[in-house]
Amino acid sequence: MIANPNGMDEALAGEIRAELARRKIQVKKLAAQIGMSREVLSNRVNGSVPFTAAELTKVANTIGISPVVLMQRAEQAAQDAKQQVA
Repeated sequence: MIANPNGMDEALAGEIRAELARRKIQVKKLAAQIGMSREVLSNRVNGSVPFTAAELTKVANTIGISPVVLMQRAEQAAQDAKQQVA
């Protein structure tokens, strides 16, 4: 498990940003699809506020990726970042 939960939150936000970019999905459009304001979703996607489990599941399902896959990618990214700092 990741020792720094903030690192994991940041990594998860980064993975979601990357997936949105790969799929050419705008935050504004995704926010409308999941019934969240653009501002609230932007705060999560930018890493200012962590995603709740329910929000992560809703975002992942809407963009067509497993929330588990996003979490696995984020965990790997957080571990990689931690190793680079060490």
